[in-house]
Amino acid sequence: MKAATKKVRILFGKAKSILKQEGLAPLFANVFRFLADLFFVHETYYLFEYTAQDATELNEADFFPKTDEFTFRIITTTKEANELGLRSGGYKYAERLDKGAIAACIFVEQDLAHVTWIALTEEAWSPLRRHLYKVDFSNGEYCLWDSWTNPKYRRNGFAEYAFLKATLFLHENGMTRSRASILKSNSGSITAYASFNAKRYAEARYLKLFWWEFRKENPLINC
Repeated sequence: MKAATKKVRILFGKAKSILKQEGLAPLFANVFRFLADLFFVHETYYLFEYTAQDATELNEADFFPKTDEFTFRIITTTKEANELGLRSGGYKYAERLDKGAIAACIFVEQDLAHVTWIALTEEAWSPLRRHLYKVDFSNGEYCLWDSWTNPKYRRNGFAEYAFLKATLFLHENGMTRSRASILKSNSGSITAYASFNAKRYAEARYLKLFWWEFRKENPLINC
């Protein structure tokens, strides 16, 4: 009962955040998508991998956002999240951080302008919904997921900059390779990954019908 109550509270928090930051139409779209996903999902993704060491050869200035009025932070503990006021908006900050995830965040004054979540452990990875690929955490691999940019700050290059800074941070701490899945229709994120020459190594199909799930990975040649 407590778990169900907690989940409802998180969903209401996320709905409130979407309404405040994006408006009524995006809220209805997200509610419809959530309800539809309970019964039927058919999606196609590209699977990417990126060697963390490659980021050390890039010029950070080439990925600097269009504005310099921002602060980049890597959030690793619940205490840090609470100090920055990251307690709402639908994200399970405490739960994710306590399980071994970190958050690469960009702030504009007090506003959260961008966040990308990174799973560093199997425990942080296991609750994710699709599980379209394997992550070898024992050999320093990690998973990127749930990247979000505040609508007020889109088209500033925050996602690319956060990816670069997070990759450099992880490389310095002994991590080797990132893995990620991106919807085939998400041209913006695909372009962002392409700017780093990330390897697009497979196409994955995911089908869900009520409680039945099907996954298929098709390797891509010369990508």
